[in-house]
Amino acid sequence: MSQLKFKGSKHPSRPSHKDKDKDRVQTLKPSPTNVPEVLLHLDDPIFQIVQITIKSRRDRIVDEILRTEQSYVRSLTIFIQFFQNPMTEAAGKFDISAEHLRTLFGNVRDLYALSIKLLEDLAKKISAWTDTQTIGEVFKVLTPFLTLYTTYSINFEKASSVLTELLDKREGFKEFIDAIQLKPECQGLSFGAYLIMPIQRIPRYRMLLEDLIKNTEETHPDKKGLTAALGELLVVANKVNQAVIQQEQAERLLKVAKRFQDYKDLDIFKPGRTFIMEGEMSKVCRKEAKRRTFFLFSDMFLYAYAHSGGKYKIGRQFAMIHVTVKDIPDAPTRGLQNAFQIKSEIKSFNVLCSTPEDKAKWLKSFNDTIDALGQQRGNLIKKDASDAKGDAPVWVQDSEVRACKICAIKFTFTNRRHHCRQCGTVVCGQCSGSKKVLAGQGKQRVCDDCFKRTDDTVTHNLKKEADGDGFSASSEESLQPIYELEALFDYEPPAAANAPSKKLAFKQGEKIAIIHLDQSGWWLGELRSGQRGWVPANFLEPPLECA
Repeated sequence: MSQLKFKGSKHPSRPSHKDKDKDRVQTLKPSPTNVPEVLLHLDDPIFQIVQITIKSRRDRIVDEILRTEQSYVRSLTIFIQFFQNPMTEAAGKFDISAEHLRTLFGNVRDLYALSIKLLEDLAKKISAWTDTQTIGEVFKVLTPFLTLYTTYSINFEKASSVLTELLDKREGFKEFIDAIQLKPECQGLSFGAYLIMPIQRIPRYRMLLEDLIKNTEETHPDKKGLTAALGELLVVANKVNQAVIQQEQAERLLKVAKRFQDYKDLDIFKPGRTFIMEGEMSKVCRKEAKRRTFFLFSDMFLYAYAHSGGKYKIGRQFAMIHVTVKDIPDAPTRGLQNAFQIKSEIKSFNVLCSTPEDKAKWLKSFNDTIDALGQQRGNLIKKDASDAKGDAPVWVQDSEVRACKICAIKFTFTNRRHHCRQCGTVVCGQCSGSKKVLAGQGKQRVCDDCFKRTDDTVTHNLKKEADGDGFSASSEESLQPIYELEALFDYEPPAAANAPSKKLAFKQGEKIAIIHLDQSGWWLGELRSGQRGWVPANFLEPPLECA
């Protein structure tokens, strides 16, 4: 049997100290509403060195677990006693707000209560240590409470920023903190060193448990409990990490959104969306290339231009569903250097990057985003440019065409250029007097050649037929989704004469792939089940694209 002794105390859970309040603190259960009102003394017996006769690697790891927990609880005691409490008392002197204090220290007292409980339970187990003693159940019981670290972890970056701000801008505050850090009880560690300790604790638990399991025999009674405890710890650690990542992404997204004029009225800051990258590229327009700033997100991209007050104004915004990109080989004679093409059903165009490296970076980011979105939403996302039938065309630049493609009459001041919205070519007014409804674009001006194509899958009549569908069965099946929108309300189709006959019922939060936008207020949509029909537009979230 391994021998274990506590110096200066008969039992770690029954300290010789006579302070009743302190004894009460040591038996507190970890709970956000049940935190210690007083602190352990730094000379409390629970912090005293424990001597254990080491007979195996397992014994050595158990000894390390207890010692590191003692050190951690002692550090939290110092953090609260020498930093949090004095700063709270001196808040008025240094103009430190209650919000500053909440940000700096977060829920450290919740973590303190939890760690005291863990240390107390470990000490009880190890005080009666034998070769068959177990501690797995101690961790298994307390591991679910480690989710308390989520709040502290999410707050950490902000706390570090607030500390830097106070040290730089509050007169006398730096000297105040320096004086505290020089106290012998602080062991030469800085405020920042204590601030980061809780962030490092869960990874430390994981490392120690993994090492202990590795050095525990398969037949040992503690093997099963330790393995279960580690499994739960890994789940909690992943939740904490994901929460931190999501918080960082949300803060980054909000920071980007605030750079736009009237950002609160825009659909940029949206739950689940992440910001990927931004940069300047030249958008090739009908007359010239115009410099624009592009912003790429996880489900959409936009280009913008500088506006008043140093803010951006959106030029156009695109849902990434159905967006494709294509490399364009360099063609200096046509002004295409470091270029690639962006295609969608709304609008398609070429962009010019400053360097080959920028071009490669943008192409990769676009393709990675499209692939990631495709994995989330299945076959609603196009996988390559060959699937891009129905996309808006890339317009031919005015400078490349001197005469109408159809009648060959030269363009003049009076015979002006017009772009066909279906094929992108340049024609004269006489050869582009008709309009067609194009998927993703609505009713648009097209050239005579495109208007005459009766076999085009995106051609259909604006007026609804008697059955309310407006599409033949074959043309409707051939159309592909433009967006995927979320239902804002439940909808059950009424028996109304003014509503299309093929109507879809849906629930709030349900995803609906939109196939066709119609000015009547009814849109053709498809449910995840594959059922197609008409849905009321005002029951859905607005589509992403804007002018």
